[in-house]
Amino acid sequence: MTNEALDRKVADAQRDWKAPSVVAVLVRDGEVTWSCSVGSAVLGTLPAGLDVAYRIGSITKTFTAVMIQQLRDEGLVDLDAGLDTYLASSKHGRVTLRRLLGHASGLQREVGDMWMTFTEPSRDDLMAELERSEQVLPAHLAHHYSNLAYAVLGEVIPRVPDSPSEQPLQTPRPHPLGTTAPDPRPSTPPPQAPPPPPPPHPPAPRAHP
Repeated sequence: MTNEALDRKVADAQRDWKAPSVVAVLVRDGEVTWSCSVGSAVLGTLPAGLDVAYRIGSITKTFTAVMIQQLRDEGLVDLDAGLDTYLASSKHGRVTLRRLLGHASGLQREVGDMWMTFTEPSRDDLMAELERSEQVLPAHLAHHYSNLAYAVLGEVIPRVPDSPSEQPLQTPRPHPLGTTAPDPRPSTPPPQAPPPPPPPHPPAPRAHP
């Protein structure tokens, strides 16, 4: 398949998915052999591109899971311990880290009204919402995707004694992927120059006597 045909597939995918942007890369033997970006990372102000840092959304779950497993390998957490081992007095304290990791905790999917307001809860709000949340299924009954479960796991990490919570991503984990500059912030549009001032109005014609 030619590069032009691949470019068309990316453009078609953006149209069919109704996505603001799509970025695709083809790698062979460790080398980038083709890339394409279409659309806007920030509509109207920041074009899509290979160097644009997108919000990665649920891919953060991968980092959370890796850090929990790293703590397990170091003997600092027990995956079969209840949540109340790390979050004292939680009403969901019997749910284990293993069930949270595998989306088998039965906890409700979301927390608060984030998808209505697009406002992320603070850590204090998250913990308060956890106590108001429901376990909609018994643990390990069925797979039930839960953003709340992974938010709670993110709270477990800094509460583990001797956890490297201050710099949890400054570990060797991302570097084999060539991720040399991880940044928790998405790219922002470049500053825009202020618009030029409007031209002065011509003087009004004087009336002749």
